[in-house]
Amino acid sequence: MIVAICIAILVLNILDYLTTRKILKNGGVELNPIMKWCIEKNLFMPVKSILTLFVVGLIYFFRNNYVVIAGLVIVVGYVWIVWHNWRQLT
Repeated sequence: MIVAICIAILVLNILDYLTTRKILKNGGVELNPIMKWCIEKNLFMPVKSILTLFVVGLIYFFRNNYVVIAGLVIVVGYVWIVWHNWRQLT
């Protein structure tokens, strides 16, 4: 279950990155103020990658019931973000 959660988080973050870049290219605006700052400083990809790998590493390292629940919450949150981004593109 932990490996599936980690893979889901990685895939969803890649989809979030790709859809966000496409939205920005089409004139959209980043709603997250921290990521907006990162985009302005050309740090979006490195910061997003480091944070994602850090979270996945924590989830994989600690592997307990609370971490599974937290991981599932993160997955649901990213499903919503990617769905929201996808709606912007269609």
